[in-house]
Amino acid sequence: MSTSKMDSGRQDATHNSRIPKVLSFISTSQPALPCLRERSSWITVRDGWLASIKPDGTLLVVFYGAHLPWRPSSGTSMLVEVDCPIILDEGCSHRLCGTPQASHSNTGEVQLLVSWDIDRLTPRETASGAIPEAVHLGRKTYLFTISSSGSKVLYEIPHSSHPVAFAKEWACFSDKDGVAHAHVRNLKDGREADMMLDTFHGSLFGTFVLPSLSLFVFSDEYGGIRIFDIDTLSEHAQVPNSHAGVAPAKAGRTPAEAGYRTAQIPQGATVLHHPVAGIVLVLRRDEDLELYCQVQADGPGDPSAWATVKIPTSVYLTALCLSPEANALIMLLHDKVDKCSQLRMSLLPPRPAVHRRRIEESLDDWGSWDILHTTPGSDILRHCNSLQVLSTKPSGETTLLVGQLESTLWIEITCMSCDWDNRITPVLPTPSWMTMDDSGLLARTSSDVIETLRGRSAAGGVIRKTQSKEPLSLGAIAPSWVAPDMLPILEDDFYSRSTELAPLVGAAADMALAFGVSRPMQFLGGHSDGYHSYWLAATPTPKGNRYFAYAVVEDREADPDIKEPATFRYSDVQAAHALELVTRRIGERQFKKLHPDAPYIASALQEDIGCLTNTRAATPARIAAALRLS
Repeated sequence: MSTSKMDSGRQDATHNSRIPKVLSFISTSQPALPCLRERSSWITVRDGWLASIKPDGTLLVVFYGAHLPWRPSSGTSMLVEVDCPIILDEGCSHRLCGTPQASHSNTGEVQLLVSWDIDRLTPRETASGAIPEAVHLGRKTYLFTISSSGSKVLYEIPHSSHPVAFAKEWACFSDKDGVAHAHVRNLKDGREADMMLDTFHGSLFGTFVLPSLSLFVFSDEYGGIRIFDIDTLSEHAQVPNSHAGVAPAKAGRTPAEAGYRTAQIPQGATVLHHPVAGIVLVLRRDEDLELYCQVQADGPGDPSAWATVKIPTSVYLTALCLSPEANALIMLLHDKVDKCSQLRMSLLPPRPAVHRRRIEESLDDWGSWDILHTTPGSDILRHCNSLQVLSTKPSGETTLLVGQLESTLWIEITCMSCDWDNRITPVLPTPSWMTMDDSGLLARTSSDVIETLRGRSAAGGVIRKTQSKEPLSLGAIAPSWVAPDMLPILEDDFYSRSTELAPLVGAAADMALAFGVSRPMQFLGGHSDGYHSYWLAATPTPKGNRYFAYAVVEDREADPDIKEPATFRYSDVQAAHALELVTRRIGERQFKKLHPDAPYIASALQEDIGCLTNTRAATPARIAAALRLS
């Protein structure tokens, strides 16, 4: 569609002629499969199978007939359960390290590549309450092969961890021997090839695309998408004879063959696997989503620029998926002020017929509508952060699975396709099966439960510390900022969490969630002048120490020109350099802005945790918070 101005009548006619059937809400129900009523740390739904991982490490894979309703009594599905292979000592636990990667073969086998951090958790008392603190004991990575016949095979992958992408025999990892070291590994013969990527504190995202098996990698630490040719990587690959960090490799690192330039550093990314559209990359930017899709006619199937979806600044995003026909994006949005949620469907332009680098069409000229919404008093979807198309029927009925990772809150939402003019947007009440009495409320306020809630990844996660082996270079930092007698008090504030400066919840959590510091940090010092609070931290990298400076505006009325409530910078030189970048607001284009979603998600969680633990709050409000956090 042309971006030039058109006659309004012509625009309406074109618009209406291109609008397909839309989804209209019918009902909600508990998940038909019992395994979907349990806590899941990760879940993915593909065409013909589903996989999930429970917090205790148990893997669940369900095979079912394509587009069949999931009813165990019908005999159309098969559940295969695999116990976690890690044997834990008393007092230890494991948490997912990175995002598990899944692959499906034509023979009916599902392969899952999973890494776990093994920790000993102890409660750390802060001004805001106890938060789990992890003593890191190690990592384990496994490849699971599960077939629809019920057979199960697994083996451990040494040294490599934090999977980024996986297809056929090749896998990409961001870590080696526990440190940042991007590399690919052939899972059959053990050969490895280093990648010329220096992502030292952020997260890597990526995917292999078929049929070329090119590797697309991007990061929330810097802009751009790197493309690696698998044949070139294979030529450089060899069986390693030393561990990462022993002799950091400079020569022999494989550079990217090509790439895309991006106007800004991605805030995050989602890789969607769709039966119609294939692999779709969704980059979260400051005010929109940028979509890339495969163009099979081009040969190698490299992702092509597709569309942008505007996200109003009045809402934040927690989950998304493609519609069954891949002609619309379904998003779970939440109002920042009114505290209600919308399940919104935005029409996408047709997928490009030929490969292109620039996104030529925006959804401004198309259409968006709400499938349903909630009210502040019954916003059961407030913390939901997982959205999948569960099943479809020839009649046009579609079932969505909406839920909250690390919780038991999972809801099947059934919709029916209808004409645009017949769409409705009903209010979603709290489902009838979700109830709680006083004894249930009391159980949800136990110290163990509250610590677990604060340790959820979306709430800020567990506290992870590190100690640099290299000498620290502070530079010209005022002695009072790093005074030994003040450090314990400052460190307590650094790790505390509250909603006093919402959407910010606390310095350490903000740096992780809002600015993408995914590595353990060493606290260095801090200072407050009444207008701003400043925090300094560091993390070791293969090239030395990286220093972080974080500034929070405490008096937002004192400086009306400030656009963001917080500023983040880092330096590989010294802490004073990072602090100078923050105080002088240097390098705005080179560093990430505040994440448009993550701090609001954490703030909403913290607010409900505070309500749940406040015995003076009204009982109905506490029960509503407990149900949202279930």
